[in-house]
Amino acid sequence: MANNNRTLSLSSGIIYTIVHSNRRTVAIEVKPSGEVIVRAPAHMPYATARAFAESKAEWIEKALEKVETQRREREATMPPPFTGADGDVLLFLGKTLTAKRIAGASSPHIEGGFLILPAEIELPGIINWLREQAADEINARLLKYGELLGVTWKSVRLSDARTRWGMCSGKNSINLSWRLIFCIPEAIDYVVAHELCHIKHKNHKAEFYDELERVFPERRRVEHWLKEHSMLINYL
Repeated sequence: MANNNRTLSLSSGIIYTIVHSNRRTVAIEVKPSGEVIVRAPAHMPYATARAFAESKAEWIEKALEKVETQRREREATMPPPFTGADGDVLLFLGKTLTAKRIAGASSPHIEGGFLILPAEIELPGIINWLREQAADEINARLLKYGELLGVTWKSVRLSDARTRWGMCSGKNSINLSWRLIFCIPEAIDYVVAHELCHIKHKNHKAEFYDELERVFPERRRVEHWLKEHSMLINYL
């Protein structure tokens, strides 16, 4: 089906996208990223959806202000950018590790609350190690939830995505961001289970969420955590 989404702007200059789908009412969603979406019934003319957006301009502006305030509050709790220098702090599976460079260390590894690094390793090498850790965590969950759901997938790829944690294509190819390694373990469970559920249900209707909650009952709590920590997809 053709993509009939249309990106427009309010008279105030705020950019938003009208998305038509099989729904009964029109609604506005302001995402943690600041993206504004007007979700309209399939039969609703663009002019009607646009007029609705304009009528809610003040609400949208306040919602965007709230999103920005929350973003700043979250960023204030983030550790400084990780460069790989001795003493730098790195987020790893929801915890913090302190980098410690040691001459003679053969490869990065974790000891207690420290990320032990070979003295000569540079940031690209550390990122490669992090991608390997992400692959191990993700693959274990693919096997677990694939069995629980009774599904198989065409392929899996670790992506460098900075806009979404995961995606399942219409042909059941799974893309997952390696930056999931910065999240709490339950968030990795959620994203993997979510994308695998799309093999059965290519939408977000009630049947999809029923299936997801069957294999991952904590989905609402973890969805909230991911929204609150959405900046992690741009970490490192």
